[in-house]
Amino acid sequence: MRITELSLDTQNLQEQLDFYTNILGLPLKEKTPGTFTVQAGTTRLTFRETTKATLYHFAFTIPSNKLASGKAWLTDRVSLLTLNGQDEFGGESWNSGSLYFRDPANHILEFIVHYDLHNEQPGSFGPADLLYISEIGMAFDDVAEAVKAERAAFQIEPYRNSIGEVFAAVGDISGLFITVKIGRNWFPTDDSPAPVSPVDVTIEGVEGRSQHLAPFPYHVTVK
Repeated sequence: MRITELSLDTQNLQEQLDFYTNILGLPLKEKTPGTFTVQAGTTRLTFRETTKATLYHFAFTIPSNKLASGKAWLTDRVSLLTLNGQDEFGGESWNSGSLYFRDPANHILEFIVHYDLHNEQPGSFGPADLLYISEIGMAFDDVAEAVKAERAAFQIEPYRNSIGEVFAAVGDISGLFITVKIGRNWFPTDDSPAPVSPVDVTIEGVEGRSQHLAPFPYHVTVK
């Protein structure tokens, strides 16, 4: 499953524009009075201005040989999130490594490497190493029911059996719906409970149909 387009809301449009273009260095593709779009590798990322508070989690996949250089690059630009004094996190069952940080709207962003992908890239780390967005978080009141709806609509399954009462990662190594219970803190924080925040996402590489995951403001387009 590949996330090719992702549209999210923000109260901080200008600050977000500055962050994604100047701090992360992503190319600006489009700008209107109420939106902007940047290119994150193969994913188009759009922010839309809103008056309502949002709190998203999403992840960028980076080359599997660049966790250390990505960390050095990030720490020159932002503060990494920590848990118990740790700022680098490994997923043994996923064979992955992750770094977390916030954007100006306090959204929880992640750089993740999947060592099983063998997508190494030469050279020093830079914006081009944000290969694509591979995770988008969505909060539901019932995780099991949400997973059932995602399975039915898109023929996707929990990744490497990542499913529980408050968390499920549904999809595959290239793209995941991080499906959580409303109010569960976005990892690795203890002060960022996941709310219902509007998401419009376009995916490729699955069998299924475009779907509004009613009654929530989550719209998935399948191409």
